Amino acid sequence: MRLMSFVYAAESTSRFGVIVDDSVIDLVEAARELAYPERSMPSNLTAFAAAGESVLATATEIMDRFRELSDDSSQVNFSWVYPVSGVRFLPPLLNPPKVIAVGLVLTVGGHWMLGQLIAFTNELFNSIPSLLAGG
Repeated sequence: MRLMSFVYAAESTSRFGVIVDDSVIDLVEAARELAYPERSMPSNLTAFAAAGESVLATATEIMDRFRELSDDSSQVNFSWVYPVSGVRFLPPLLNPPKVIAVGLVLTVGGHWMLGQLIAFTNELFNSIPSLLAGG
């Protein structure tokens, strides 16, 4: 299962979903349209990750249902399915609670290269927001 956060075309609303073949399924809209009211889908991927097994099972059911429906007809048009080419990938977790980075110690001839280490660390931490982008 390839989960993602995305924005469709010229819209400004961020969504989250799953990639199936060459399509992206908006899980929130799919759950609403396929009538899963007893199992509401969280509104973002951070909440989805925290929700646990029940929403994962619902997402799997939505993917299976999509495959069934799309196999039945080649002309199916769902309001909750977007072509991958029409979406802009966002960072998977839009507001992550933590970002963990890995440090690196460089040695040359037994001496630390402190200046290079500081420069590398500053560059790494300054680039973290762009590293989170999904695509």
